[in-house]
Amino acid sequence: MNNIIDKVLTSNNIVLLCHNNPDGDAIGSTLAMYHALKKLDKEVDIVINKPPKRFNFLEGFQDIKEESSKDYDTAIILDTANIDRVNDPSDILNRVKRKYVIDHHISNTKYGDENLVKERPACCQIVYEIIKELNIEITKELGEPLMTGLLTDTGGFSHQDVLPSTFAMAEDLSKIVNISLLYDKALRTITINQFNIKKIALDNLEFYYNGKVAISYITEEDMINTGVDQNDCGILVNIPLEIEGIEVSILLRKYKEEIRVSLRSKHINVNEIVKVFGGGGHINATGVTVKMPYEEIKKHQINAVPDFSQKSGNFLQKNGIVLVVNKPKDYTSRDIVNIISKKFNTKKVGHTGTLDPLAEGVLIVPIGKALKVAELLTSETKEYIAEVILGYETDMLDITGTEIKRNIPKVTKEDIEKTLKKYTTKYLQEVPMYSAVKVGGKKLYEYARSNIPVTPPSKEVEIYSLDLLEDPKYLTNTIEFKIKCKVSKGTYIRSLIRDIAYDLNTYGTMKNLVRTKQGIFSLEDSYTLEDIQNDNYKLLTIREVLSNIPVTIIEGDTLKKVQNGMSLPIFFNSELSLLIDHKGREIAIYKKEGNMDKPYKMIEVNNE
Repeated sequence: MNNIIDKVLTSNNIVLLCHNNPDGDAIGSTLAMYHALKKLDKEVDIVINKPPKRFNFLEGFQDIKEESSKDYDTAIILDTANIDRVNDPSDILNRVKRKYVIDHHISNTKYGDENLVKERPACCQIVYEIIKELNIEITKELGEPLMTGLLTDTGGFSHQDVLPSTFAMAEDLSKIVNISLLYDKALRTITINQFNIKKIALDNLEFYYNGKVAISYITEEDMINTGVDQNDCGILVNIPLEIEGIEVSILLRKYKEEIRVSLRSKHINVNEIVKVFGGGGHINATGVTVKMPYEEIKKHQINAVPDFSQKSGNFLQKNGIVLVVNKPKDYTSRDIVNIISKKFNTKKVGHTGTLDPLAEGVLIVPIGKALKVAELLTSETKEYIAEVILGYETDMLDITGTEIKRNIPKVTKEDIEKTLKKYTTKYLQEVPMYSAVKVGGKKLYEYARSNIPVTPPSKEVEIYSLDLLEDPKYLTNTIEFKIKCKVSKGTYIRSLIRDIAYDLNTYGTMKNLVRTKQGIFSLEDSYTLEDIQNDNYKLLTIREVLSNIPVTIIEGDTLKKVQNGMSLPIFFNSELSLLIDHKGREIAIYKKEGNMDKPYKMIEVNNE
């Protein structure tokens, strides 16, 4: 974020743009940025062709230009995923020197010279975060467009992608603006012309799949007769969702030779439905413009809903799938779980081995029935590359913490190599205070944050290999180097660095950490969040991720006994056995105990 802020701060002659047929978030984020830049004494214009008049209650709306022949140094494009969707009536982008993009759609193509793309329920939230970073006072003129964008793009905080930080933002803005009044103006209040087009849309409403899907349409003639334009019609797609039982609402707007398709949903990932046509948006709100016959696009949309509903949720829950993710920095493991949960529209998502926000790399994410074998994946060994700083220690044992100890290290490369060799063994490791390990029913980090003294527990871990990757860098008061290590389950690399430093008579801090391998999976097998968003990934079956466990096909009475969780006389040849039926379904994992094979992990019970 700081990079794009610095770039904007050095700009002066600025134009703000957003997407075609702008909604409340596009207008709100643009106006909020406009007022913020004005407070910084920047020369700034907003150019939007046909801004929707229903937002004319917002201060600054009257300043919006519908075209401009002026030359600008910098263009800031907000809430727009790709350059083809930019509302640019005066061809400004071909004249401007620099283009900066601020957007919340992860599908953003990053077409700017600088791109700030963060997964948020509304672009307004990113603008809010920028304003807070700049320490600009949020007045009413700033707060109202921010809240308007938030309300409209979250459906009044009803969408699945609303974050705790979103509610915190709303709480902050509630001290300045009247949320109830803005809700009425942004989501409830419509013009008489909009009311008339609403009646037409309701008259054209059709229902499919036992009342779960609603589809409606309006024509160019309808819009002309009622005196509305495309921008006035966007809200119509939300109306059928108020009907009990409706899961998906589809609105088709015919204009000239094109049809604008808008979709809204309660639970289904409708964004996947329009990707076929190059569209995009959010899980619960998306759209696309196509040149197709009306009946053809209508048929496609209706048929696609149950297909993608199954793909995005029920199918995964029923079968059990694993996704290997390359977790980026600044994301918690829980953040990744939430993203995958939204992507596939299922709550049955977990992970196998926490990575701190500072860390990145391999994170195995089980989905659906794969959660039942997560323990087997968690127990696997892990490999890391860590950057080490000798010379000081923080309370969190990494660079995100507060420095608590410091000295000037006097350590040679030979000293480091000798100490690393010493730690290639089993040893008793003290758990870091900033961890989720519980003492007395309370997590250690809760004690740490409350400054309550407590003795952290120690546990035996094993370091299988530990190597120095490069010659140490001797800086003014510190020494820095990289290590590569292969460790057992439960090993804290932060604690390992601390212990190595103590043996070297100094203090140590972790600068960076990459998990390069977990079990049989390496970075080369993992997918970035961008890959996942763009559907460039491979889902793995339970059998694929447990390829080290022998597979046995069972049927008849044996199948029934296994499905009922019964122990068997010695039946299988290995310590662990993955049992499948003749259809290839994973049923259970059995383990040898004495003279019996006993259920270790039940996956499919009684043909569920």
